[in-house]
Amino acid sequence: MIENSVITTGEYTPPRAAYTRAAITATLTRLWWIIAIPAVIAAIIATSDIRWAFVALIWIFLVAPLIVANSYISRLLTPAARRAVMPQRAVISPGRDITIMYTDSEHPVAPDFIPWSQISGIYPDGQNILITSESTGITSLYIPREALSPDGIDALMSCLTTPATYD
Repeated sequence: MIENSVITTGEYTPPRAAYTRAAITATLTRLWWIIAIPAVIAAIIATSDIRWAFVALIWIFLVAPLIVANSYISRLLTPAARRAVMPQRAVISPGRDITIMYTDSEHPVAPDFIPWSQISGIYPDGQNILITSESTGITSLYIPREALSPDGIDALMSCLTTPATYD
């Protein structure tokens, strides 16, 4: 049964671009209205006076970069984000937990543990597998497919339908 198997990855470095894209997308989906509502109002008024179209464009190109900068500062400059892109190895025990061991010898970091009860999803994401959690420390874990064996990928993807067990 899958709950008795342990999936161990090789050493890998998670993709920085995937974390950056996820952080900015999460921020923009939460704050889209700050850009959209004033721009739509200015565009509607622009039907009577073209100068309001320029106001809408200025609003979009002024506020959107500020929101992206806020996302960078608030999400990507944290210690958790720094750990997320360090070289690491994951040991996944379906139904129990995920252990993330950091392999950077210059900056040793204690391993992180994510209980299986806090795993909220396992998704294929291009060349990576994304594991999301409700944990306070690690909310997303990207594992490149090449870090897993083909059997490991199959076992991990079969966890999509395996309910979590609570010890």
